[in-house]
Amino acid sequence: MTRHDFPWTFPYRPDPTLPEAEGKAILRPVLDVTMDGLTVWTPALVDSGSRFNLVSNWVARALGLQLDDDQHCRKIKIAGQTQLVSFHHVTLGIRPHLSSGDPRHRWAANVGFFKSQWEPPWMILGQIGFFDHFTVTMQSAVGAMAIEPETTFDQRFPNAVTPPARPSV
Repeated sequence: MTRHDFPWTFPYRPDPTLPEAEGKAILRPVLDVTMDGLTVWTPALVDSGSRFNLVSNWVARALGLQLDDDQHCRKIKIAGQTQLVSFHHVTLGIRPHLSSGDPRHRWAANVGFFKSQWEPPWMILGQIGFFDHFTVTMQSAVGAMAIEPETTFDQRFPNAVTPPARPSV
């Protein structure tokens, strides 16, 4: 992948879990993600309020991951509930447009797989493992987001506060 083809822009998508408001769909910043060579693309909500990348356990089964190892487990609060998730290091991939085939950008990240049968409507991309790999610009009035290399923020704002060291999962 060459970095000159950024920024990648993505239109917001309708939220399948919410009814329309005033005759309009509720739109969310969503893009498609694949993992470790899966042929399936998973819709992923880009969520700046989430600390972690999270996904349903069917993806873990498809990847052949064992979720029984308690040393990788952690309790987290999500959607008003406490969920047990099992974290595993995987390779994520995104593509610049829905119509393009193979991932154009891949990176390694920890992903939490829900151990319960709870099935969120999409994967969640959070601060550790997504936002620390990209500069993300969201504009709800336009209904779109742009993704660029993580260094873009530093180039735009050279006098910004130095970020703390990256936390581990």
